[in-house]
Amino acid sequence: LEAKVDLDIAGTAAFFGETQGRAVVSTPTDRVEEVLAAAARYDVPAQKIGRVLPAGASISIKTPNAEINVSTADAAARYFEAIPSRMDIVTADSPTA
Repeated sequence: LEAKVDLDIAGTAAFFGETQGRAVVSTPTDRVEEVLAAAARYDVPAQKIGRVLPAGASISIKTPNAEINVSTADAAARYFEAIPSRMDIVTADSPTA
């Protein structure tokens, strides 16, 4: 899938923030207004921030002062290889018996 997201959050918080009060909800395009209305009914702040497109080649995230564009293949590789590659570094740095 390809994703295009526009955020009003500035700085690194937009890319690396892990605030508990945020959630990303994906819904079919024809139900966006229904989801936003449900959030409003319960006084939950909500906004449309982007869209998921059919299989493509990139993920694009824009904030007021930064932008990230990465291929989906590169994003997947970094996600799935992050811990194993870090473990390889730790193992290489460890003293041998």
